[in-house]
Amino acid sequence: DIRFPIRLEGLLNDHARFSSYEPEPFPGLIYKLVEPKLTLLIFVSGKIVLCGARDSNHLHQAIDKMYPVLLQYRKMTAPPSLLTGKPGYEDSEDLDCLEPGANV
Repeated sequence: DIRFPIRLEGLLNDHARFSSYEPEPFPGLIYKLVEPKLTLLIFVSGKIVLCGARDSNHLHQAIDKMYPVLLQYRKMTAPPSLLTGKPGYEDSEDLDCLEPGANV
């Protein structure tokens, strides 16, 4: 779990050579990593399943390679007060964690 949701459509569009995504039969994006040679099943929730690794070193290499890529497709969500226009006490901490220039 990488602890943030992912825009799978954007990842697919920019990495079509390595990925496939058909949400009707299967909700995860299938990403074929070349080196190390393994497959990642990436879900919009941020959950990831790594398949085909020969050892734990391959798992670490795959995560080190893919984490910066996945950060580019992080789905940014707005706190409820920004969506409704009404301030709420539960949103005060959420505003502090928004990145400058984030699409909300």
